[in-house]
Amino acid sequence: MTHPSRTQPWLPWMVAGLLVAGVFALRWPGFDFRVWNVDEAIHAAVARTLLDGGVLYRDAIDQRTPLTYYAVAALFQVAGENNVRAMHALAAELIAATAFLLFLAGRHLRGPAAGIGAAALYALLSSSALFPGDAYATNTEWFVALFSSAAGVVFLTGASPATPRRLFLTGLLLGCAFLSKQPALLDLAAPVATLAYIGWRQSPARRTRLLQLLALTAGWLAPVLLTAGYLAAHGALRDGIFYTWTYNLTYYGPEITTAGRVDSLAVPFHLIGAPQPWLLGLWVVGALSVLHRLLQRQPAPPETATNPGLVFLAAWSLAGLAGAASGGRGFDHYSIQFLAPFCLGGGLALAGLIASATM
Repeated sequence: MTHPSRTQPWLPWMVAGLLVAGVFALRWPGFDFRVWNVDEAIHAAVARTLLDGGVLYRDAIDQRTPLTYYAVAALFQVAGENNVRAMHALAAELIAATAFLLFLAGRHLRGPAAGIGAAALYALLSSSALFPGDAYATNTEWFVALFSSAAGVVFLTGASPATPRRLFLTGLLLGCAFLSKQPALLDLAAPVATLAYIGWRQSPARRTRLLQLLALTAGWLAPVLLTAGYLAAHGALRDGIFYTWTYNLTYYGPEITTAGRVDSLAVPFHLIGAPQPWLLGLWVVGALSVLHRLLQRQPAPPETATNPGLVFLAAWSLAGLAGAASGGRGFDHYSIQFLAPFCLGGGLALAGLIASATM
């Protein structure tokens, strides 16, 4: 099979240009809106403190991990403090970049149609599926989706078996996703489950499996430990651990019952399915098809080669859904963590439907 990038070298450039133009066109009317939600205001307030020489958790407090606050501070350093237009442009850039990464992942898994479908779905749903106050704000979840999607592309599109270097980079990107928001820790399940599946099917040497897991873990730990070292050097590590973990587990989280979290599992499907039930139905059919294929005891050789990618997508989807529901409060922007793998799955389902219709 000829690699798609060799037969259509122009396609990624065209897709990238259309995504940037389309996403910015969809979101342009909201660029000048002062503040879309309270989280966006908190980011701006913390960013100003950081630019004044402060340190997060020591001089300004919030209960999320720190990456997005420092990203907004860096943006204000370049574009000027309180520049909400720049913040909203940043959100659009994150969405366009994530959509392009989904294109690359979908193209690798099932060809250009799947990649284009995944990218288009993410670009459209990111501006239409959520409440406007969540859809157009610079939320932490846009960063989570970007880093998790980048990790997926790195993991999926390289040669098999995965090299330690590629697994290290996968882990590093997932570490950055975790540093954007804590529920992204669950996204580690995607590469771990895929490596476990490959180990089950191909039975590589134990040493090989151990080296793979160590490389993935080392990559994840690298940005996390560097961040911890920075906070420790500035006397903020203890407070950072308290506000990002102890506070959430002891005070913020227990306000929500287990039943409330279970109910939150339905929120992403309601947001997507209420206006577009056909899309949700198509995704469900595609998910059942993937599940049936993965449960086969003796897959055909072409399926054996591509099943690891489907395992990654299935585990990423479940992790994203669990992460979206973990807060239990049902805010629309929580669903962004699930939106990226959902759109990738939707792109694969659309490509399958097109292939069936043209046979």
